[in-house]
Amino acid sequence: MASNEKELSEVLSPLTKKEVAKIDKLNYVDFGFMIAYGFFIWLFMTLFNREIESNIMDKCRWLVLVVIIADILENIQLLKLSHFFENGLNNISSALYLLAIFTWLKWLLLAFLFLVIGNTFMKLSIPSKLTGSVLVIPFTLGLLAFFTKRPLHEDIFATSIFGCFFIITLYSMLYKKYLN
Repeated sequence: MASNEKELSEVLSPLTKKEVAKIDKLNYVDFGFMIAYGFFIWLFMTLFNREIESNIMDKCRWLVLVVIIADILENIQLLKLSHFFENGLNNISSALYLLAIFTWLKWLLLAFLFLVIGNTFMKLSIPSKLTGSVLVIPFTLGLLAFFTKRPLHEDIFATSIFGCFFIITLYSMLYKKYLN
C-alpha cells in the first residue's frame, strides 16, 4: 500500500494513461464485488446463526455494513489518487491518509468477522473446530501486518482473508451433509 507521494509514483509511473484507466475500471467493478462478498458474509452469518443461535454472531453480522462502506470509501480514494496522478496534481497526502484508514478498517474488520465465525465454530463438531482454528488466524496476521507495515506481512494477511472466503464457501456447501 502506498503511504506517500513517492511510493504512489513508484507504483503508477511505469503505467500508461490507458493502464491507469484500466485500473480505474477495475475499481468500478470492485463496487459490485464488494456488494457480492458483503451479502455473502452477511447471509452466511445470518443463516448459520439460525442453526446455532450465537448472540455474538447475530450482532457482529451488522459490521458487514461497515466493511462495505469502508470498501466504497477506499475505492473512492483510489479513484481520486489515479485522477491526481494523471493530472499531475500535487498534495495528495489527504487522499493517501484516508486510503490507509479505509483500507485497514475494511481488512481488519473482515479479519475480525472471520475471528467471530471461527470462535463460534470452535463450539461445534470436530470438522467445525478445525475450520474455526483456521478462520481465527487472519486476525493475528492482520495485527502483525498493521503494526509492522511490511509488504510481505500485508500480502500474507490479504491472502489469508481470501483463503477464509474460500473456506466458508466450502463450509457452507458441505455443512449440512458432512460437517454438523
